[in-house]
Amino acid sequence: MIGNLVRVLAGILLLGAGAAPLAWGQVSNETRHLCSQIDTAGPDAAIAACTAVIQANVDTPDNLALAYYDRGNGHNYKREYALAAADYTKAIGLKPDYEQAYCNRGQVNDEMGNIDQALADLNTAIGLDKGDPIAYYDRGNLYYGQQKFDASLADYSEALRLKPDYENVFTNRGNVYTLLGKYELAMQDYTKAVGLSADRNAYYDRGTLQSLLGQYQPALQDFEQADKLQPNTASTHWQWCLTLYDLGEELDAMDHCSKAYALNPNGADEMYDSSVSYLTMGVEFTPKLEAPHYDLGVIYDYKGHYDEAIAAFTAAIQIAPDDALAFYQRGRAQEGKSAKDAALADYSTAIQLQPGLVAALLHSGVIYLNKGNNALALKDFNTAITAKPNNADAIYDRAQTYDNLGEYSQAIADYSMAIQLSPANFLYFRGRCFDRAIAGNAVLALGDCNQSLTAYQDERTQAVRGLVYLKLARYDLALLDYNAAIGTRNENKLSVDAEWLYGRGLAKLNNGDAAGAQADMAAAKQQDSTIAERFQRWGLGAAK
Repeated sequence: MIGNLVRVLAGILLLGAGAAPLAWGQVSNETRHLCSQIDTAGPDAAIAACTAVIQANVDTPDNLALAYYDRGNGHNYKREYALAAADYTKAIGLKPDYEQAYCNRGQVNDEMGNIDQALADLNTAIGLDKGDPIAYYDRGNLYYGQQKFDASLADYSEALRLKPDYENVFTNRGNVYTLLGKYELAMQDYTKAVGLSADRNAYYDRGTLQSLLGQYQPALQDFEQADKLQPNTASTHWQWCLTLYDLGEELDAMDHCSKAYALNPNGADEMYDSSVSYLTMGVEFTPKLEAPHYDLGVIYDYKGHYDEAIAAFTAAIQIAPDDALAFYQRGRAQEGKSAKDAALADYSTAIQLQPGLVAALLHSGVIYLNKGNNALALKDFNTAITAKPNNADAIYDRAQTYDNLGEYSQAIADYSMAIQLSPANFLYFRGRCFDRAIAGNAVLALGDCNQSLTAYQDERTQAVRGLVYLKLARYDLALLDYNAAIGTRNENKLSVDAEWLYGRGLAKLNNGDAAGAQADMAAAKQQDSTIAERFQRWGLGAAK
């Protein structure tokens, strides 16, 4: 059920208009007042005060009904729904026409899954007071939960007729319109909700719809505003993450998903399941609309459920065969299950449909790079950089391609450019460290490796620094770094690169450990028969 509005009457007696207050007996006025002050005194204090009024048993039936009602509100606030329902029932027994008690008992029955009883209570409440917008709102929520969307829309609309500035109703009616694929009407409702109140939920819901429709920049703006209004909310960062993921901004996306998990460490699966359930419902009710299929694919891909993601993106593509992002996202899912050729085919189609789609170009380029097809990799990275000149990731990937081609001066220039754009990225410093060492500037290389290790302790960077120390003839320090890097890999039961073993072998050889050097070099050559020639090209060969 969406929403659970508990009405606190703040000590107002349910008497006819203009009627004089009833006598309150012997219980102190302070206790009676506290009974209705959930918001200011807190539920526990309010419940204790109401219990004192009830146990005194000196009041009129109407006033005693109010005490039970207020205590029920306290239990409702604490989600003690069975206790709340019992108190509302007592209130109704004392005052059979107590519309608010019927309404609130309907809420808690809904929460407890007693749907038939909840509907009966809300019908009774509306029968007692057809001018109460809250009763229509609550019954609309109940119908929403039962997927009776026409009935839900009718009740939400009646609630808005009675109370045109009822923000929560606009939000919930927008949710129904979204599920029914009536996106324009949904957007109108969300925007009205935003205009009525500086409320996080209104911005969050509108941002979620904008993301669903591919309106990513407005969505990101709404999530940013939602976070300002209610900072550190897990669901905001979760949707923020998914939107950035849609855009192919994986690093920024992971930052927000990490925040969502940190804020709700026990609710990661719940957020995922909730998103899947919501979008599956959207697919069920609007199977011919692309958006819910597409977003469902994004959710599945994020969690590593690649087959389900591919099926969802394929459904989206069948509906919208000219959607470049759908092909790109399906390519990501194909890549996730190591179907590299299928991924390349999808990336290629995405690029044909949208030639400047940087995310597809980068993924395509990396696959070509790993396949050793440097020419095609370089073509993709150059196109990506032309489309987005300040994309540090694209420049970094092009630098790695230049590394493969042995064009170290161009690689160094690209690493330097990437560092200017993103000076906190340790990978960029590590790449430049290696190339400077190979190009003959070991002193500058050492500074880069130290900068990288200051930002992040990583065994690969330690091994690169070991190479730098070899170039500087600091074999003792080279041995320390290679030992640390290889030790980390061994502790984690991971394979050790041939370059590391051969480099350590050279360090041992120059430190006088011929037997140890021979063992490391032999192990390296078993992995890579060309490793000795590579070190010779780098100016590192026999002992000095």
